[in-house]
Amino acid sequence: MTLHTAILSPGAAADTHDPVGSTSTVSAPSLTALIDELPADDTRAAQHQFTAARQAAFLSRLAECGSARSAARAAGVSHQTAYRQRRACAQFRRAWDAALLVARTQAEEVLACRALDGVEEEVWFRGEVVGTRRRYDARLLLAHLARLDRLVEDADTAALAEDFDTVLATVESGGALPPPPDPAPACAGSGRCHTRSMSAPAPGGSGVMAPTLEERWAAMEAARPPRAPLPEELSEDPDLALAQFAAFEEGLEEWWLIASWEELDERLDARAAGAKTDADEGAGDEGGGDGAD
Repeated sequence: MTLHTAILSPGAAADTHDPVGSTSTVSAPSLTALIDELPADDTRAAQHQFTAARQAAFLSRLAECGSARSAARAAGVSHQTAYRQRRACAQFRRAWDAALLVARTQAEEVLACRALDGVEEEVWFRGEVVGTRRRYDARLLLAHLARLDRLVEDADTAALAEDFDTVLATVESGGALPPPPDPAPACAGSGRCHTRSMSAPAPGGSGVMAPTLEERWAAMEAARPPRAPLPEELSEDPDLALAQFAAFEEGLEEWWLIASWEELDERLDARAAGAKTDADEGAGDEGGGDGAD
């Protein structure tokens, strides 16, 4: 069977003769109608449109709320664009850290509110919300404040945060921020400090002070590779940082790539299963050796 097609000019009338005996006229949709049916344009700017003005708007909102996703929405860009700019531009990264330091007061207020009032969350059962409960858990914000404490100790970030309005004006105008100060030289003393306690360790104790939560969190942040994605880049789950913290303390490889609590459980289960297999194989080898002797 040969299929014949005809190209009609816009003004030509199509042959509507139906061999069965019925006639029908089918009107093709107009170009205007097709355009109207297209999805609306994304209001966020493309990556190359992350202009100095948008960067300043992003930093201004970030200094108010401390949330990169909220700041990106306010600036009209995707949060991925903001993070790419952070990785690519040292000046923007310095201004970003200063904005987080300015927002520290807000984080402290939220921490106090959560500690006193708790957080209301939905309770789901078989796919339906059956109620709410109030959860009192400030661990994530405590850990976040520990991360901000590291920024306080950074002289460059602290100096920029002190005059953040000037930082915003400089970024918006496309100017250059002042260079970071040279690191202070280590203090030279006449000898080693005697830091050993003269008190006897408590009964049953090891005499070694256990690291605090802040110290353990700081150790995790120090171990995070410079180019590794931050938790908020991987997921919108505000507790993902805690999952990565648990993975870090469990000694999992590439813990900074954990993107969900489910993935953490799977990797821990896989490691436990692997350890059990190795133990079983080792026991079998020992048993076989005893029989051969």
